[in-house]
Parts: sequence; C-alpha cells; structure tokens
Amino acid sequence: MSAANLSTITQKQREVLEFLKIFLAENGFPPTRGEIAEHFGFKSPNAADENLRSLVKKGFIKLSAGKFRGITIIKHHNVDHIEMVVPEGWQLVPIEPTEAMVIQGFESDPEDDDEYFENLSGCQQAAQRAKLCWLAMLAAAPKPEAQ
Repeated sequence: MSAANLSTITQKQREVLEFLKIFLAENGFPPTRGEIAEHFGFKSPNAADENLRSLVKKGFIKLSAGKFRGITIIKHHNVDHIEMVVPEGWQLVPIEPTEAMVIQGFESDPEDDDEYFENLSGCQQAAQRAKLCWLAMLAAAPKPEAQ
C-alpha cells in the first residue's frame, strides 16, 4: 500500500486525524469513538465511526476489532511537514541520555546546609535525590532545533 496523502481526505477527516494525534500525545492512548463524537459535537459515536472508517480506507489509521481504544495512527503519511505536538509541561528528550545528562544527574545533590533535606526519612531523601537527578538531567538534555 502506498503512503497516505493528506490531499485525499476531507477537512472533517483531517480534523479528526489531528484530534487523534493530539489526544494520543496528551493522554498516551487513543480516544474512544464516544470521546471523538463528544469533541466534534456528533449526535452519536456512529458519526465518529464513519470518519474513522474513511481514514482507514485512505491509509491513515488502523482499527483493531474488539478493542475499546483500538485506533492506531499510521506514521508514514506523505506530507511535506510534520508538526510535533509537545503537551504543555512536557519536554522532548533523547531515548538514551547523553553523557552530559548522565554527568549532571549524578552530580546533582541537595545543598549541604539543606535543613529540609536532613529532616526527611531515608526513603524521602532517596526520592528527593532521584527528583534532583531527574531535573538536572532534563536541564542538560539537548534542546530541539527551532525551525
């Protein structure tokens, strides 16, 4: 099957596809037909289903029969530009941490005179150290290039 082309879908199908992408990015799982219908003000999930079936026929998504959230977006659309949606409060990081991220993470430590830290239990101190390590690694992560 050839790659899907955005010019073959209607404006409403394009909006549904974009909603699927955003919902998936923000929640980590696809929406239900009911959630799609509610978002677009469709009277029933059947209207959402019609749009989804059209997107399947045109090669943009796959539907898994019998699965409650069985919508999979096919990544190989024939488009010139793909816009990455990063939800607010999230950050893109490499799959494998860079050397700088690891160094910064291991070198993160609570302040020596941090009375708050000293009053925490051992488990709470470990959790605080992990959080400090994570924050230091995020700060050292390479930033995506602006386009």
